[in-house]
Amino acid sequence: MKFSEKWLREWVDPGVDAHTLGARLTMAGLELDSIEAAAPDLTGVVVAKIVAIQPHPDAGKLQVCQVSTGAATKQVVCGAPNARAGLVTALATEGAVLPNGVKISVAELRGVTSQGMLCAAGELGLDEHSAGIIELDQDLPPGEPLMQALDLDDKVFAIDLTPNRSDCLSIEGIAREVSALYQQPVHAPAIEPVKHDIDDQCGVEVKAGRQCPRYCGRIIRHVNAGAATPVWLRERLRRSGIRSINIIVDICNYVMLELGQPMHAFDLDTISDNIVVRLATAQEQLRLLDGRQISLHEDNLIIADSKRALALAGIMGGEHSAVQAATGNIFLESAYFDPLAITGKARRFGLHTESSHRFERGVDVQLAKRALRRASQLVKQYAGGASGPVTEVANSAFLPQPKPVSLTIARVSKLLGTEVALAEAAGLLKNLCCRVEQVSAHEISVTPPSYRFDLQIEVDLIEEIARLKGYHELPAQVLPVKASIAGRQNRTDIIYAIKQNLVACGYHEALTFSFIERSHCHLFFEGHSKALANPISSQLSDMRTSLWPGLCAAANYNLKRQHASIKLFEAGRKYLMQAHGLQQIEVIAGVAVGEARPRQWSVAARALDFYDVKGDLARLFAKLGLSQKITCLPAEKPGLHPGRTAEICCAGRVLGVLGVLHPQAAQALDLPGHKEVVVFELKIDEKSLNLPKTAFQAWSRFPQVRRDLSLIVAAQIPAGQLLNEIYSLQIKELQDIVIFSVYQGEGIPPGLKSVSLGLILQAFSSTLTERQIARITADIISHLANTFNAKLRSG
Repeated sequence: MKFSEKWLREWVDPGVDAHTLGARLTMAGLELDSIEAAAPDLTGVVVAKIVAIQPHPDAGKLQVCQVSTGAATKQVVCGAPNARAGLVTALATEGAVLPNGVKISVAELRGVTSQGMLCAAGELGLDEHSAGIIELDQDLPPGEPLMQALDLDDKVFAIDLTPNRSDCLSIEGIAREVSALYQQPVHAPAIEPVKHDIDDQCGVEVKAGRQCPRYCGRIIRHVNAGAATPVWLRERLRRSGIRSINIIVDICNYVMLELGQPMHAFDLDTISDNIVVRLATAQEQLRLLDGRQISLHEDNLIIADSKRALALAGIMGGEHSAVQAATGNIFLESAYFDPLAITGKARRFGLHTESSHRFERGVDVQLAKRALRRASQLVKQYAGGASGPVTEVANSAFLPQPKPVSLTIARVSKLLGTEVALAEAAGLLKNLCCRVEQVSAHEISVTPPSYRFDLQIEVDLIEEIARLKGYHELPAQVLPVKASIAGRQNRTDIIYAIKQNLVACGYHEALTFSFIERSHCHLFFEGHSKALANPISSQLSDMRTSLWPGLCAAANYNLKRQHASIKLFEAGRKYLMQAHGLQQIEVIAGVAVGEARPRQWSVAARALDFYDVKGDLARLFAKLGLSQKITCLPAEKPGLHPGRTAEICCAGRVLGVLGVLHPQAAQALDLPGHKEVVVFELKIDEKSLNLPKTAFQAWSRFPQVRRDLSLIVAAQIPAGQLLNEIYSLQIKELQDIVIFSVYQGEGIPPGLKSVSLGLILQAFSSTLTERQIARITADIISHLANTFNAKLRSG
């Protein structure tokens, strides 16, 4: 929400400067994003009036203007198409420096002297788009500095509201809040009932009473929709981030900003018979104001006539009934729509409008008729016309009613940690325009106003008391801490340990969306994915079935920014549709791509590969005390390269998967085809995290012994299985095993391979003897022979 400081101070003046007010609003829950100047410095730019104009003698597109600044008349050459005699505009005089850096000086343009520059709104930093020079009100005196004439010495507040505070999406709402915080009165503009000049009415039929419990409208004939919007009104719209369109639309937007009620104006002459508020039929067509043709759904609430849909209710009007400069008769609409009828509907069509933003969060149910009176008042003042009586259709059964909430003072003191008197609590709530009735000496009944529908239970009221009292006024207490020795590692500790060890291996933690493109869901999962009912976009339509697409997108983003080596990981959930419903599985996933190590002069650069990541995981498992239980077995997984994919197993359970992306998957994820992308995924569940207890073990003071074995085994037996079988013997003297050679070829029979193992032996009580070493070696050879039919290699 953006608003002008001066506009707010017309409603309520807290008596503090802008930054103090911004800090107080932030502490009250209306977080201040920024305070900016309403306009750049425009020193040297004044109001001027074109008193005469004639064509440039040597340039067909230029005109020579005689411009009055009150005290003098200057000659200015101008090429704007809207330059004309009698126009009041802005003149940058000699020496002025415009926001775009242009310094104004007397110059000759095609042989004609120009003593300044007539400026467009865009050149003054007052608009992003401007087709010609700025057009100002005729009553502005020539020569007056533009900063003063347009009251540009102002600040614009930008505040970030939580979804439950839609009552503050207006100047009136902010003013009420400031009034409650500073106990200052609100000076709202007088809104008098507009007497109807004609008896014309447009029939209104509400067929969707639950979705639209209140609908108000009135006809105004003979309006001048082409009239210029007053500069003060255009400026207030601009400072609130809304572009001026035409006087009728601008007034509707102004009332929305002022009071918080979105409104819409229809060209009455395009409406056939009556207004009908109903649900759309399937595939019903509507061309919106932005020119897009949309196909409606059966749950879309629309405003229609007897022939066609006219508007997407609460979101955007239709092109057919839009108010144009030539429009002479209008129908003004002001309604209350149930937030559930609007929520998510705009996003379905890729829309997010000021109107939908408010209706989705909730608009005051009592505001529609008052806002209609205010808009009618402004239309008659600035566009003329004759108004008819107000038509109102209301369904009281579906109109929300404020309900009283009981508040006990003991509960307030308990939750806030400080004593609060009942009278003080009641006074603070009355400042919010709540109706307060005392039930007993310790309890009050509080009925919130219609615009504070977020106040529904006791703790809501206590939160309001804390906000208005000031969080800084609540006493700080040091809570007692009871020291205790931590028990065995819990799940959070283990996940933290995994993260820290991955960081130590050069990985960076990433956070990606939990929803991805539907086609990416099926790259690594062959089942169905869970579609979102209201996706942010078509590229984020389904819950992720793997963390890899998000991580790969992050890796690709960094690769395109010349990062040579990318190693990322993420801890999160993936969502798989199973026969029994949606299954949420917690995993830690990673991706690695690029160079294996930082470039240096003594080592040749090479690309990171499968074994680099396998080494990272081996170091991780070693730190977790699992290195002797982990096995990597060949596997085939969707989206991964056959022959370069392995399941990570621990004590017979599959702990995760490691592999290289299949080229087709890499292409689908827009990754560079010449780079090998290695991914891994580790399960996070109770069984997987059943890690061995950490225990102290002293270093042995006795020497290590190494014995090498070269074994002939079947080619399909992974070397890791050999290691697991050896470790299963639980030989306490066996400290480590090194695989230093795997060979197939000449001298080895077909279907077999040679695996050379280095056994690292060391005792803790004495130096190992040759007899002990021979016995250990024989036991290992015998066990492998029985298990794998392994034989010692000769020669």
